[in-house]
Amino acid sequence: MVGKDSRLSQIILNCEHIKYSKCIRHSMTLSNYANSKNIDDFLETDARALDIVTRKARQEVLITSFIAENSLSFNAAPNLIELCKQLSRSDGTKLVGNVRTTACYKMKYGLAKTIKENIKTLKETPFSLNMDESTSNAQESILAILMQFL
Repeated sequence: MVGKDSRLSQIILNCEHIKYSKCIRHSMTLSNYANSKNIDDFLETDARALDIVTRKARQEVLITSFIAENSLSFNAAPNLIELCKQLSRSDGTKLVGNVRTTACYKMKYGLAKTIKENIKTLKETPFSLNMDESTSNAQESILAILMQFL
């Protein structure tokens, strides 16, 4: 029953989109953005409150376009969405302005230093490393690594 209701609502929504795509207002809106190359122009909001379907559609377009523009794998989409959810919960998100040079600096002098310290610790501490490679039923290679510090 739930599957039929959701399928029916999708069909109704698609019919509404088709009706809207044939109206004059839609044609005028598209003509306003015909020469624009900025995705933000297409997604700007007006003063009206948006319904949940429209907001969800806009979010999906933003994520999909971000993945495509940055040549990322679409397999990264769930992780990217989860990251966005975590960032939106934090009030400090508005303060983040992590441009490319800042990210490079933090990687080079922040994370790299930590990784070097971990490698130094590994060189000084005895440990055991077990590796196992296998193939799943879906013909995917799986590599399991178990590291035990002694």
